Amino acid sequence: MRIVPVILCGGFGTRLWPLSTPERPKPFLPLIDPDKSLLAQTLRRIGWYPDAISPMVVCGALHHQQVRSHLREAGWDASPILIESSGKNTAPAILAAVHWLAQKYEDDGLIIVMPADHIITGKQAFLAALDQAVGLAAQDKIVTFGCLPTVPRTEFGYIVPTAPGLAGDVRRFVEKPDEAGARTLIAEGALYNSGIFLFSIRTMLTQAQRLASTLVTQTKRATQKAAQEFTHATCDVFLAPWPDVQAAPIDKVVMEKSDRMAVVPANMGWDDVGSFLALWRHGVRDKQGNVIRGADIELARVTNSLIIADKPIRLVDMDGMVVIDTEIGQLTQPLNNPASSPT
Repeated sequence: MRIVPVILCGGFGTRLWPLSTPERPKPFLPLIDPDKSLLAQTLRRIGWYPDAISPMVVCGALHHQQVRSHLREAGWDASPILIESSGKNTAPAILAAVHWLAQKYEDDGLIIVMPADHIITGKQAFLAALDQAVGLAAQDKIVTFGCLPTVPRTEFGYIVPTAPGLAGDVRRFVEKPDEAGARTLIAEGALYNSGIFLFSIRTMLTQAQRLASTLVTQTKRATQKAAQEFTHATCDVFLAPWPDVQAAPIDKVVMEKSDRMAVVPANMGWDDVGSFLALWRHGVRDKQGNVIRGADIELARVTNSLIIADKPIRLVDMDGMVVIDTEIGQLTQPLNNPASSPT
């Protein structure tokens, strides 16, 4: 069965400032692969599964041209871009995309929603999980991809499955616990919540109508108005301003309330790359445990740190630190304290 990828591409450029900015947030940065942005890696990932068809990308007006450039480079010139006049979190974005695609595909057409700025390194594990998810979606399930936890992580949400270790129903969702809570969840067989979902158009609209009928009506109205102004010459779908639409994550609006949720466990090398610690963890470290990016960086007795600089810099006697020095600004903070990043 054919699958339509919907890629959520946005952000405010705050968590990884000064590497990221509002004009160029995380999806457009080559944070892991020096030659490819996270969005480019996500678009390349679509080619992993032969049943995928042209993706739809949801983004804000500020990032529209950058997304179009990425789509052209990936060979998806005719892919539609759903352009929000203002970001309203994932629930309105996903429902608007589902309404738009419902005009073209049958009710049992499948959609996979994925963030633009995550990484997945385990291709075969991802494809195996995808096959399981397709089977569950055929049973009118909304399927989330749960990633096997390695350590207690407080920056991730968790999914507690009914049958730990097996694909099946979800018992509950837990949003970003403290470390003790994360340890308890892992002991229960909980999985990291990757934010990747697969569902049929019919199942999502049915569940959303039951749980958030006002939002369904608002997003449908917005896409119907956009359809009147749509032109195939650009493949751009401009959503009119929607000030009355409540900003809310899809997890809170649908996933945590639905009785049709299922989870597929996957050990697929997933990370949301949401902190400097993640950049260090996925970077190439030298013998002193440092990840260094820059042409003229001199270190003395510096260990286990992330150093990125566009200009000459010298650092002495540091351990476990983040030092970023770009044309945008400078940042110094402990490596193991994601909460200290600007928000």
